[in-house]
Formats: sequence, structure tokens, C-alpha cells
Amino acid sequence: MAKSREHALVVDEPPDLGGTDNGQNPIEMLLSALGACNTIATIAFASAMGLSVDSVTTEVSGKLDLRGFLGLDGSVRPGLQEVQVTTRIRSKEPKEKLEQLAAFAEAHCPVKDTLSAGTRVTNAVEIEV
Repeated sequence: MAKSREHALVVDEPPDLGGTDNGQNPIEMLLSALGACNTIATIAFASAMGLSVDSVTTEVSGKLDLRGFLGLDGSVRPGLQEVQVTTRIRSKEPKEKLEQLAAFAEAHCPVKDTLSAGTRVTNAVEIEV
């Protein structure tokens, strides 16, 4: 279970990784967060730029080599090796303006920035017995 403010999400793994498949796994949540952030940013900036869009959808996929996660190959990173984002904008606005919108949204998406900028992550461990 993941909690943030008043919200809770079920987080799980598929059975072949020891879970019960009752929710997205953490990598799927990460990719969903990227897609949602991109979609929200595109819609918000379209409005700010005075552009009318009928719909915005974002498809996100990633390549993960489970050998890294499972510690089976020390030369393989445990995280995603690649992420692909496809944004689909439906609108009657000029193509050039929509390309500018998409570029601006991509450049200002906080989740994309966090993932691609090499953000420092620190861990603390608190053990209770």
C-alpha cells in the first residue's frame, strides 16, 4: 500500500515475482506517473497558450531486464534500461503550435525532469525491534 495525503494505492507484483497481482508494481506506477504528468502538463499548457485540444493521451513503456532486479547478473542495472513516451494530441490547431506545445510540456514535466536529470536519492533505514 502506498499512501500520499488522503490517498492510498494498492501496490503489488505479479505471482511470478511473489505477489498477488492486486495492483500495479512499482515500475508500472512510475511509468503511469510519467504518462499522467505529461498528459496533465500538455492540457494545462495548451490552456495557458490559448490552444484548443480535443484530447491528449500519453503512452509510456519501458524496458526492464529482471536479471538486474533479481541480482542474477551484476552487469545489468536493476532499473529501467529505456523509457519510451508517445504523446497523442487531437486538435484542429496548426501542427507547428501543437509541436511547440508538446515540446514545452515535455521540458516542464516534473516527473520527466526527475527521471532524466539524474536526481540524487538518499535512503535512511530505521530498524525497530
